[in-house]
Amino acid sequence: MTSRKQIIKDIIQKRRGFFSLDQIVEQTHYPRKVVLEILDSFAMKGERMVREAMRKGTVGRPGIYRVNQPEEGEGIALNRMWKVIRYKGRFELPDLIKLANVKRETARSFLKSLRKGGFINPNKPTGRGVYWTLIKDPGPRRPYIGDQVCAKRKAQSA
Repeated sequence: MTSRKQIIKDIIQKRRGFFSLDQIVEQTHYPRKVVLEILDSFAMKGERMVREAMRKGTVGRPGIYRVNQPEEGEGIALNRMWKVIRYKGRFELPDLIKLANVKRETARSFLKSLRKGGFINPNKPTGRGVYWTLIKDPGPRRPYIGDQVCAKRKAQSA
């Protein structure tokens, strides 16, 4: 007979990205408290499979979890940010930081390079409430900006 922990673990491994406590409860028909205890035990034992993505007191709902087995290349911060940018289309810096789980300076640097490469535009120059909009989407693979920015600089200086 399969244990409840193993059943929940199998369900989580089949999922990709984020999942909620409610989704697991609905799929297993176990009491919410039991599922919560099992998910917490996964996180407390240091299993890399699951971690709570949003803590109480932060923006978003508590009880959202993330499968911690990244696909190839997903573990790289730039790839995570690019995935968020493509998914959202229009976003703020705090959204990118929270959803991609990156530091503020990493996100700002990536946005700066994407802006120079002509992939995103802000709704206003600076300040609070700046929304970034994806204007050129080359596909699921993150664009390499280095050569494009260098070529633009050479063209401007010539």
